[in-house]
Amino acid sequence: MRKHEPDRLPSAERPLEDRDYGSVDTTLWFFYALDHYVRATHDFQLLEELYQRLAESINWYIKGTYNATQVDATDGLLRSAGKSLTWMNTSADGQARITRSGKPVEVNALWYHAVSLMHEWSLRQQQNGSNGNQSPSFYQKQAAYSKEHFQQRFWYAGGDYLYDVIDGPGGDDCSLRPNQLLALSLRHPVLDDERRLAVFERVTLQLLTPLGLLTLAPQRQEAPERHEEKDEKHDRSIEQATIQPWFIGPYIDALFALQDSCPATTRITSVGRHQDDSWQKNLALLVPFRKEFSRGLLGMIGEHPVGDASEQREHKIASVLSIAELLRVYDLFVQKQTNQLSVRLRSDTVTTDIISRTRMQSGSTSHINATRQGLKGS
Repeated sequence: MRKHEPDRLPSAERPLEDRDYGSVDTTLWFFYALDHYVRATHDFQLLEELYQRLAESINWYIKGTYNATQVDATDGLLRSAGKSLTWMNTSADGQARITRSGKPVEVNALWYHAVSLMHEWSLRQQQNGSNGNQSPSFYQKQAAYSKEHFQQRFWYAGGDYLYDVIDGPGGDDCSLRPNQLLALSLRHPVLDDERRLAVFERVTLQLLTPLGLLTLAPQRQEAPERHEEKDEKHDRSIEQATIQPWFIGPYIDALFALQDSCPATTRITSVGRHQDDSWQKNLALLVPFRKEFSRGLLGMIGEHPVGDASEQREHKIASVLSIAELLRVYDLFVQKQTNQLSVRLRSDTVTTDIISRTRMQSGSTSHINATRQGLKGS
């Protein structure tokens, strides 16, 4: 690992160059992926092999690296400048359309998550007698400092949601985007409990569609626009008209997290029919994708431009990110279903009717298995 993970895999024809290290969050997503892998496989040997390089990555973020990417010592938040550096990077004629310079909300959610993971992993290293360059308390303090200022800086009181970017060239950007879902969907959520429901409800109301989430709310009547030139407004209108299916993953993660945060007494009393109704509503979020898997390129999901944008930008009929997220959340539903049935068995509330419904719900995910097999064979 270098100062960052590269934006692409190298090949014999195209070895890596400095310009291939142009993403602010690729390394942070690596932490996310490694956490999922380790918890699924218990391959702690790999974690131990990578630990020193993970620590070096955190240190580079703190000291500063490419594209003015560095943790701001005054608030513990991660900033970057220059070209398009986040997942929303788009360009035309070699020029960035959406730069989002400053401190993007999802980048700082990922930063807090990565530092929290390092605290968790450093404790394990310490227990195993392996001492790293930094103690667990170092990562704990970094995470706490970042979280404290995240609450103060990112909360947009005028709309009850989170700024998309703060400290940008034009000030703080109050565009309502789905990026803020990562502040409540990750295993270590940076947003305080009392504000998560408000954000989730606002995102649901203005961004959720049957096939994913809009990348920008259709209307921004709640706040004045930043200073923008005509071309930038045109680019923003194009971005607004895009539905990203992959965001259904963080959305469902956030939904389950909110439901799991209900008081224990509420969860116990809802073991019966009420819980079944809630489960059906959750699973219904994935039903529209079923038809999409049978259209166009079979078993594939792309992005969905809407309105005039369909004439202005190329339609992507297949997105590995969206397909992977759908596969992941279907597996998540199966895991949740199994866990709920185990709870009912222990509480003696299982009936023949409940078992029948469980089998039917599990069967509704069978079409996703064909997609998974198709991906393996491709």
